Amino acid sequence: PILWMTEESQVAHVSFSITEAGNYDLDTYYKDFGYSYQNAMLYKSDGTLVSYDWRTFLNLQPGEYFIEFTPGYYSDLFVLVIPKIIKQP
Repeated sequence: PILWMTEESQVAHVSFSITEAGNYDLDTYYKDFGYSYQNAMLYKSDGTLVSYDWRTFLNLQPGEYFIEFTPGYYSDLFVLVIPKIIKQP
């Protein structure tokens, strides 16, 4: 999905399902319109934190997850956010 973070929408959630256990490359493309830094944390659907860094390789088990994007300190709030999940062979 493509998300916008703005003054009116400062938190973005992306829910997704993993159907096959394995190693996944998790990354995010940010198109900033000024200086910006975003936090992206991965949670299980029950709210358990899986990783505080979305830009990493993780071994994920089947289940429901969500990513929470929030602005960092002194961040621009007009940001295009494109998360990426790629299963590794």
